[in-house]
Amino acid sequence: MALPLRALLVVAALAACKTEPTTPPDTGDEEGLDETLPERGPIEEAATLMARGQAEAALAVIDGALAEHPEDHELHYARGVALQALGRGPEAVEAWRATLERKPGFFPALNGIGAVELDAGNFDAAIDALKQAIEAKPDFPDARYNLGLALRSKGDVDGAIAALEGARELAPGDLDVHLMLAPLYLEKGSVAKARAEADAALELGGGDPEAYRVDARVRVAEGDAAGAAEAYAKVVAAQPEDAEARLALARALARSGDVEAAIPHLEKLAADRPDEPVILSEWGGALVKLKKIDGPDGGLAKIERALELKPTLTSAKVRRIAALAESGDCKRAKLALKEVVAEVPATKAVAEEAFAPCAGKRR
Repeated sequence: MALPLRALLVVAALAACKTEPTTPPDTGDEEGLDETLPERGPIEEAATLMARGQAEAALAVIDGALAEHPEDHELHYARGVALQALGRGPEAVEAWRATLERKPGFFPALNGIGAVELDAGNFDAAIDALKQAIEAKPDFPDARYNLGLALRSKGDVDGAIAALEGARELAPGDLDVHLMLAPLYLEKGSVAKARAEADAALELGGGDPEAYRVDARVRVAEGDAAGAAEAYAKVVAAQPEDAEARLALARALARSGDVEAAIPHLEKLAADRPDEPVILSEWGGALVKLKKIDGPDGGLAKIERALELKPTLTSAKVRRIAALAESGDCKRAKLALKEVVAEVPATKAVAEEAFAPCAGKRR
């Protein structure tokens, strides 16, 4: 999945460099005003161009200034920002390293390097640069946020939480931080903490679908399937082509007991992705719950097709037990039960629950 980066809000980054004021003192004399306006510096001019989406023009302005002032660290930094905006990440890193040669510890450059390395999947290099940025400026929340992403990508959930908690302390109104913290708390089993982050995201998000997505995940952990379905429905309404959210919505609806409402979503998913075994398995399982088991359009056929596509799909194997048991084919259901328990012993309880309609019967 793509990582959300925040280091390079290009206009803000350029504007962070020193510029000369453009507004003259208010003397009350407007005559000759044009003559009193100071000439804009190259960084300010580049920032204006960047704000207009003209990164190539901004880069040309910076390069022209660097030809005259090759040791100006702010120009090198601004050059990196423009290069990153153009998708030229490695060159941006070179520009920021040139910045650091001239101004060691310049934290925006360190953060920029960390963000680009993170985006490239070079997590160790990202972590190193971001830690240096934090050391140079401990109250810099963006570097802590990016460090949290990098540590999470390395599998260090505790470290990621610590970094993001630091970012939250510095910027409590930052939506992205809350969106990242909630699922990390869920990974650690801290549902109450995840709920607090989800609530904060909902308050700050102003209808942001990612806030609803996080809220839905927390509701699943809380056992509130109906609430999760309601939240996922808002994500799907905002992003109709989000297959992951639509599948999560169908699951939540089925778990809440509203299986009929889940079917149209599963049908759409299957139409868009006819050879996706997980979708077929979910669709088949929902049809089994509705007692629509047999025939070419029944739940069992869809489950069998899922297993053709992915023979190791455990969820489909358990659903096949349920389909066979519900249809009264207890002999095959028993064989399917033995098979899945032998392959995945951890499924014993749920597989036996699926077999329940055949329990005590001789067939």
